[in-house]
Amino acid sequence: MKRSLILMLALLIVGWTQVARAGVDELKKLYAKSRVQYFQLELSESEKTLDKAIAMIKSESLSGAFVARVYILRGVVAFINKKDKDAAKNWMVQGLKLDRKAKIDSDIITPDLETLFQEAVKSLPKVHKKIPFKLSHTPPTRATPGKSLSLVVTALGEPTFRVLVYYRNAELPIFTKIEMLPGSDNRYVATVPKDLLVGDYLYYYFEIQHDTQGVVARAGTESRPYKIRLDGKVITGPGTKRKKGIDDKIVNISLSIGTGGGYIARNKSVRKIGDENITVNPGFAFTPLHILTEIGFMIGTAWEIALFYRLQVIELAHAGGVKAKWYVKDNRPLRVYLAVGVGGGQVRHTVNLDPAVPNFVDTTKSGLGQAGLGAGLIYNFTPMVGILFEVYNAYYFPQFAAQIDVQAGVQLSF
Repeated sequence: MKRSLILMLALLIVGWTQVARAGVDELKKLYAKSRVQYFQLELSESEKTLDKAIAMIKSESLSGAFVARVYILRGVVAFINKKDKDAAKNWMVQGLKLDRKAKIDSDIITPDLETLFQEAVKSLPKVHKKIPFKLSHTPPTRATPGKSLSLVVTALGEPTFRVLVYYRNAELPIFTKIEMLPGSDNRYVATVPKDLLVGDYLYYYFEIQHDTQGVVARAGTESRPYKIRLDGKVITGPGTKRKKGIDDKIVNISLSIGTGGGYIARNKSVRKIGDENITVNPGFAFTPLHILTEIGFMIGTAWEIALFYRLQVIELAHAGGVKAKWYVKDNRPLRVYLAVGVGGGQVRHTVNLDPAVPNFVDTTKSGLGQAGLGAGLIYNFTPMVGILFEVYNAYYFPQFAAQIDVQAGVQLSF
């Protein structure tokens, strides 16, 4: 049934294509015939032939550049035969609406026809080219704490939009939003108040918001804003100097405590108790307590390379390596990051050997290599002190285990 329907549809498409092609071929014959009649000064006959061609165009819903030529020739014949300027112009306009690049045939055109044709061109409704939405911005070369700052952005696009700027300093957790005022040459201007220009940096980005389409263009984003360093002193009182911000810190040291668990593979370990070998079944097993310490080095404001050491306190297992962290969300004092790490070491899982050996707890060992993925967040109470929370999924090999650690701790930044 399905094949039959597809076959019928294919036949219909082929048939329709052939009919349309036959219609265009017949139209070309009528067009050529009307031209011959025109040059033989059989102008009334030429009009009748073109009227027949136009009737075919309407009945078969033909369109395209050649159809436009038929209408334009109909206007030419109307002007030459009956001196009907208005009718001739209307025919030409109909043709130009189908193809604005259409012209009067070069072997027919005269100065009077050219003048009439240009009038038809001028009477066409204007085509408004759709200007793509675009923002461009050159950051200020200098910004001074305690002095208001003007931000200028160039915005292009349809007129039904507004331009917004979002800004904050390093001490604010969220961006402030204001609408920018239009100026000359597609420029928009906004002023950042002087009381917000404190700390070391100003962060900001722009958006075009369309009335019906929402946000249609950006310059900068919330996670990747423009960043201006604020130079000079902030005068908030006699002798008060500029405060250091989070962005001045390039070294992070953290200490965390965590717990976790993971999947151990089949026949992961065989224990010999007395004369009996005990095989550990695969499944989930705990790692009750570990300590994690890291020292990281910032690369700009979005990346960090950190060395880490993991110590299992109860089972006594060691692991270490290097992590790369990408700060995907930076709403100071809260930052969110993704991490990827590689290294070496081992993990020990606590297993219960029941029922083979009642009330007997042992551990299994996995490693020596490891690689993992994680995500975490940091909340800074001050530019130097913050708390962190991280979830990290590590895979140990060649003695396989999949481990998930959850840890929380304190981070110091220098």
